Amino acid sequence: MNTLRPSEQSFLGFLPEIIESILSRLPAKTLRLTSRVNHMWKKISNIILSARSRCVKKYFENDVVNAADADEFFENLPIRAQAVVYLSHRESWLIRREPHVKRAEERNLARMLRMFNSRLPPDCFLIGCTTERILSRENDESTGNPGLEHKRSGHSLVFLPYMEGVSYRHVYIRHTKLAHGQTWAELFGIEQGTPVKLALVTALAHSRDYIPHVAAAIRRTYGPRVVILGAVAHDRLFIDGLVKKARVTALFISGDNFRACAKFVNNDRDSNFYERINSVISESTTDGYEQQLSILITSRFISRGNAFYVNSLTAFREPFSEAPVLGLYSFGEFCLGATDVGKTRPNACKRFMKHNAVVFCACSFRKPHTGRTVQR
Repeated sequence: MNTLRPSEQSFLGFLPEIIESILSRLPAKTLRLTSRVNHMWKKISNIILSARSRCVKKYFENDVVNAADADEFFENLPIRAQAVVYLSHRESWLIRREPHVKRAEERNLARMLRMFNSRLPPDCFLIGCTTERILSRENDESTGNPGLEHKRSGHSLVFLPYMEGVSYRHVYIRHTKLAHGQTWAELFGIEQGTPVKLALVTALAHSRDYIPHVAAAIRRTYGPRVVILGAVAHDRLFIDGLVKKARVTALFISGDNFRACAKFVNNDRDSNFYERINSVISESTTDGYEQQLSILITSRFISRGNAFYVNSLTAFREPFSEAPVLGLYSFGEFCLGATDVGKTRPNACKRFMKHNAVVFCACSFRKPHTGRTVQR
């Protein structure tokens, strides 16, 4: 027998909309808690988190980040992050000048890595490297217009969101020779036949030759159209809160709701980099895909052929799009685009390992259709 008055029944009909209006103002950490209240709250919380499926970037300007500042950011992180790409600035001349300066830099780097890694959301991992400069999209203080700045200090964190139909995987690769009976799919931890769309391979200088070998293995295992980016980091790699001084790390993004389009944007003839970058972005945003991240791997000087070079600092000053930028300076650039088919052997992949080059990649997501109505 229904004992509710008509006014109370009419109020209950609007209850899901009221709850959604309240929960939509909460950060992702709180939404993970509200999803445990009951079935209706769980569905509303998941709908809100799905609507926020976008990449988020945070740049900390100081080399030593205050724990309170980190806590404030992670407490109010608006998205449900599944992976974090971490870039830390390292100055070559500073760490090589005096031994005690190098030791202090090593301690600070390990402390910052532990601090960020300990504050990650559940089911989220961290991977990254050191770089001479960090590219960040910032607003100009004098004009207020957005611009691309080449930072010589601080730390950059790019959070990759949870998206239905998209998965992330990271791996640390010690050797290019497999153990007896082992397959590359077992080493990568991804089943053969998985629709891998992007692999970001990062090596240190003495392991740069690993990149073509790993790229060839990825193409043989997951298909000839996997987009593979390669970068040679400064002097350290990060994975799962650990600082690595050797070898290679790889980040895999797979799923039919993710698309990556990449190419070398310097052609040894001119410096029309933005024209080719815009064509990559246009290619990545067809069929309902929306660009969420720009990846730029560049060297300090960009070759234009015949010993003519362009300074990266002056070549890239304008933002590429509204999407966050994951940009770093590299000591070697590698790119296999979706059109570079048939490259399944290391020797064939070696010619795609460049120096003084620029690689641009546009990463796009296609959000699955989710209804907004929630039944009580």
